[in-house]
Amino acid sequence: IPQGGSWRDIPFDLLPAGMKKARRCDHTKRYGRMAWDEQSCTILTKCDVHWGAYIHPEQERAISVREAARLQSFPDWFRFLGSKTDQYVQVGNAVPPLLGKCIAEAVIQAQSDDQKALDEELLEAAG
Repeated sequence: IPQGGSWRDIPFDLLPAGMKKARRCDHTKRYGRMAWDEQSCTILTKCDVHWGAYIHPEQERAISVREAARLQSFPDWFRFLGSKTDQYVQVGNAVPPLLGKCIAEAVIQAQSDDQKALDEELLEAAG
């Protein structure tokens, strides 16, 4: 499967029986190979090649927990505990840290703006 490709790039006679019955427009990411210059698909609770484009761009394997975590913006020092399955679930269920940071900054800014508006109202009312 080439970078950016999927099950549709596999010769018909090599497809699993269930995929031989699939329409070519279905399951567009199944057995998908990631490409270095394209966005990744959504990181799920398992990076199973049956569910999405999780085949490493160059190597013959699914992406690792660490690679999935990098796509979610986790720093390399962050540790995931438990079995590999548990670790994939932790990564897939997580709010990406950089997204969480942006949300927190927006909430803090909104609270600050609300406080400024309240302070201005109180000053006007006082006088």
